Amino acid sequence: MGDKTAGISNDAVRKATGRDLWLGEADGWVLEKGNRFTLAAGGSGQIRSVAEGQRLRLVWQPSFLDHPTTLQVTFDPKGDRTAIRFHHEKLADADEREQMRAHWADVLERLRGVLAG
Repeated sequence: MGDKTAGISNDAVRKATGRDLWLGEADGWVLEKGNRFTLAAGGSGQIRSVAEGQRLRLVWQPSFLDHPTTLQVTFDPKGDRTAIRFHHEKLADADEREQMRAHWADVLERLRGVLAG
């Protein structure tokens, strides 16, 4: 993995300016397997696995969902750019999947602006 990919994944996961865009403000966020955190807007989560600079998998229950879900964030270098992918599992139904698809599209747009600047 190149330095740019490592920098982008670090900014998106460790730094609040990137992380808060996709996760929300998290109290107790430590990037370690098993770490539990609470979200300022309500909700909580637990980190399930970390592949530094490549992938993060967590249980996530934001305030707007009534059940926990599994979220995987992947960083994939593509030349001088890095693709960030969100794979969201354990969503209740087609409506919830569409709600989250729109949510992640919005998050990616906002991340693009923050990480490019």
